[in-house]
Amino acid sequence: MKEWIIRLVFKEGGGKFGLNEKAIIFLFCLLLSTFFWLLAALSKTYTTSFTVKLECNSKDPNWVIKENAFDQLNVGVTGTGFSLIGEQLSLNQNVIKVEFDSPNDKNTNRFVLKTNELKQEITDILDGQLRIDQLSPEILYFDAQKLSKKSIKVSTDIDLNFKEGYQLRGEVSVKPSSIEVTGPQDELNKLSFLQTQNLQLSDLEDTLITTIQLNLEGLSPNLNISKKQVELLIPVEKFTEKKLMLKLNVDSKNYDLLTFPEDVEVRVLVPLSKYESLVASSLKAVVDLSGIKNDEKKLEVLLKNKPEFIKLIRIDPAKVEYIIMK
Repeated sequence: MKEWIIRLVFKEGGGKFGLNEKAIIFLFCLLLSTFFWLLAALSKTYTTSFTVKLECNSKDPNWVIKENAFDQLNVGVTGTGFSLIGEQLSLNQNVIKVEFDSPNDKNTNRFVLKTNELKQEITDILDGQLRIDQLSPEILYFDAQKLSKKSIKVSTDIDLNFKEGYQLRGEVSVKPSSIEVTGPQDELNKLSFLQTQNLQLSDLEDTLITTIQLNLEGLSPNLNISKKQVELLIPVEKFTEKKLMLKLNVDSKNYDLLTFPEDVEVRVLVPLSKYESLVASSLKAVVDLSGIKNDEKKLEVLLKNKPEFIKLIRIDPAKVEYIIMK
């Protein structure tokens, strides 16, 4: 059987094989008949459906359309196979843009779209030989929400490293410290802060003023951020150590205490510009009276009235003995 098929398709001549003339005629007739069959099939009329994507927006800047499951429209059409093949490729790439003036349904704040109103626009896109039979669904509802405004605090995302002897003096200043955001109220309620992009700085020795973009990744497209960047003021100054002797204070009406010792040494880092102005009276050392309730033998020493520009190194001693006077 195998040899018979080979002899039918191939012929041998001069030690070489070639296609049999009958096989060539057979293949030609097969291809020709397939072509005419396909031509006849595509000439017939068929009914099918396409999907058209919708992009809906509000002309009124005070309203926004919330995300909706109905973002496409089914279009039932009738036409020849030739027309349908071409439209299947082109129609899927088209987007019908719909713009509403204001919510049609005032009671529910909905935009209502009768899809039959889009028939002419879809017809203009389609091949002229296609007939639109049906648009489904007939009515689409889009939930809308009135826009509100909210002032959102800006939070920084920075990593700072300083040259030896230098420190951050005070807090990093952000300008503006809050930014106005416009959007649907339910989405504004979920937004508690806006964060800057990450900023990494090293070997700082001078005060720095720089501009940085906000990190808007993951925010809803329905939110409008009035300002996309902020200015940072990073106060940097050289610090040095200073020692101060402070008398211990007992702030209590319930206890009369004697502490041992009565004075403590406080070591702090202070900016050079504030070195002379920082004196013992600027600070206050007190004992933590909560230790009495726990029958602790020593009470912890706390530093009060500490200016924001100083950094505590240690208090010596950190805990003191005490006697409760009768």
